[in-house]
Amino acid sequence: MKTIIYVDVLLAVNLLITYILLLLTCVVLKMYAKKTRLFLGSVLGSIYSLLVLAPELGFIASLLLKFFMCISIVCVAFQLKNFRIVCRFSICFFAVNISFSGLMLLLSNLLNSKFVQVRNANIYMNIDFPILIALTCVCYVILKFVINLFHRTPSNELYRVRIYINDLFVEATAVTDTGNALYEPISGKPVCILCQCVLMPLLPKSIQAFIDGDLKIEKTFDHGWETRISVICTEFAVGSALLPTVKVDEIEIMKGNQIVKYQNCVLALTKKSFDDMQCQMLLHPSLITLPIKQEVTYENSIQ
Repeated sequence: MKTIIYVDVLLAVNLLITYILLLLTCVVLKMYAKKTRLFLGSVLGSIYSLLVLAPELGFIASLLLKFFMCISIVCVAFQLKNFRIVCRFSICFFAVNISFSGLMLLLSNLLNSKFVQVRNANIYMNIDFPILIALTCVCYVILKFVINLFHRTPSNELYRVRIYINDLFVEATAVTDTGNALYEPISGKPVCILCQCVLMPLLPKSIQAFIDGDLKIEKTFDHGWETRISVICTEFAVGSALLPTVKVDEIEIMKGNQIVKYQNCVLALTKKSFDDMQCQMLLHPSLITLPIKQEVTYENSIQ
């Protein structure tokens, strides 16, 4: 028996599903994206769903096609330009797609109703629209719960971190946060998250006013600070947030006598405290390698 596919329903359903998949990708990456950009990415995903009407492709061709669709959708939805970040976002979006499709197939089997069909790397669900909306919401809730359950698993190891600006430094206690997936959009550098009160002693008054104020980038800064200050959009803690960032000269991550140094690091500053984790800073997981052993000295410290 042939399946009758209504193009308008196909487009509408895939518009909704792609939007939900992009929202889940934001949850995984702990970042914020404009809803209009997510909608544009969803429109592209909806258009791609028409490939289900095309002649059957082979497995390899379908897989390559799916990767291409994921890359193009995330580039539109998140306005990505850095190649490494594009790859990372695309892999994440692809994984979310696979997870969502697998969950839908599981629900299909549990309900003893083979309503999910896969063709040319696209899925078509032959089911009443209200039931489809309900199942989609169920899948979204389940996946979001699983992501949030395992996403923030900070290391039990505490690190002592020195943050240098203009030959002066402050110190903070830090943990590795495997849920920290922030990257600076232009440079692609990993971003650590720091309680802003720690860094304030190293900042000029104009920068302190900027951080405590309304984040208007056109404020007049002290000479040389224009290139250090920016803002970053992220889905951090509860909901989305616009955080100020400061590019510091160097950070030193210390564990005992082990030390690793990183120059021109980007720190996102938040008013949130991390008392529950007994630290002041969340390190990006890519920074914890500690390959160098050195003795630690103390000078020029600002308490």
